[in-house]
Amino acid sequence: MNNYYVRNTFSLLGFRKFCQMSIYRNFPFKGRVGTAFTNCIIWMFGMNLLLVVIANPGITNPGPPPLSNNGGNGGKLSIYFHNVQGLIPFGELDNDHPILDISKCLEISTYVREAQIDIIVLNETWLKNSVADSEFLHPDRYKVFRADRSVRTHPPDPTNPTRFRRNGGGVMIAVRTDLQVSTKEICLKGGAEILAVEFTIATGVKFVICTCYRVGTLGMVNHENIIRQFKDLQRRRRLSKVFLVGDFNLNGVNWSSLRGTSPIEQSFVDSFTDLGLAQCITAPTHYKGNTLDLLLTNSEASIIDLKVGERDSICKSDHFPITFKINIKVNRKKPIKRFCYNFKNVDWVRLNHELRHTNWDDLLNGTEPEIGWRKFKDKLFEIADRHIKKAHVKTDGQDPWFDSECFDAWRTKMRLHKDRNKSDAANLKFSLARKSFKNLVALKMRETLNESDDSALISKKFWSYVKSKTASQRIPEFISYN
Repeated sequence: MNNYYVRNTFSLLGFRKFCQMSIYRNFPFKGRVGTAFTNCIIWMFGMNLLLVVIANPGITNPGPPPLSNNGGNGGKLSIYFHNVQGLIPFGELDNDHPILDISKCLEISTYVREAQIDIIVLNETWLKNSVADSEFLHPDRYKVFRADRSVRTHPPDPTNPTRFRRNGGGVMIAVRTDLQVSTKEICLKGGAEILAVEFTIATGVKFVICTCYRVGTLGMVNHENIIRQFKDLQRRRRLSKVFLVGDFNLNGVNWSSLRGTSPIEQSFVDSFTDLGLAQCITAPTHYKGNTLDLLLTNSEASIIDLKVGERDSICKSDHFPITFKINIKVNRKKPIKRFCYNFKNVDWVRLNHELRHTNWDDLLNGTEPEIGWRKFKDKLFEIADRHIKKAHVKTDGQDPWFDSECFDAWRTKMRLHKDRNKSDAANLKFSLARKSFKNLVALKMRETLNESDDSALISKKFWSYVKSKTASQRIPEFISYN
């Protein structure tokens, strides 16, 4: 049999004969049954060979890309800009201590987390001084710069004081904390809602990201204030590149011909040209079909992957989200390892024995309260470190109530949004999915706030969240000894 197979190794007839002889020797199949079984084996072999040829194993399968120190954007800076039309509900505008629109905040924070956004730029935040940065973005993940609306940034029009709106407006720039860059806010004169942040990378290169929100009813005084501050930016030394993004409300400008339909619009166009700034967005950024949000820069070649999203694709707003990348290589810091006590792995016998046999009187007698507290705490942690093992904890910066169920609801909403314009039924499904996401988040927050056995008590999980959002440490107001 072997000699026959060797002589006919490249022959289909030889292969068939080999299979048939192997079956006759190892299986009780003879005659037509053996022939049919042989044909089945040959057919299966042929199909597998065909699939291998189609798959083309000569092309190496690279698998998932490795995680590098440059993150998921290849070292380039990814930017997300959006006029969000308020991070607080409209009914809270007159409140000095407004509550956040939790659903919208979670929609934005989840998107920037999934898309690995490096820099967030928002207009019309509607925030006030009573709202902390950490209530919106986790301080471990983003460093926040804000310019909330005030008389300084949005002064009344002397010719028409009723145009001034005390509430609303506001701009924000948030930068990921793991970027190897130094950032500082540039102090600008008042008169317009403008915020500018200077970036310095490891090579010493400096550039500026600036945002501006302009109310469309403001006149030439506002134009002069905005252009004056833009000129101040360009006068700064060693600034290689400037990127300005914001809602300018210039709805009548034709950016192809650089022509405006009103004197104020033409003044802005001419001023941008004089400053050497190119406008990169040509698609509509508002649901009415106007290009209200602009991206201006003196380094147009540095802008890549510029995209204007669909309405409500990230959060509910009349404006469309805008994403782009800046072709500047920025590395990321290595994540800091955090450890916490793993109470599932404790030598309780030795821990209790050492606590009982520690001479606390010698340690604490005759000491000031603050010194005594420090000694007590140091000794307690010293004993705990010997008998309680620690576990590595990842800092994801996610709110404790935003669990896998909330994330699945968010992904369902994002998936249905892609098909919302196909039919009224599809649009209804998207609306219901967004409402379901909002209700689920509210439910999860209530469950986190209250203990499961007593609704009148606030859970430890909630206080842990409060502690993570603030810089203070929770120290008991009273300590008793003996």
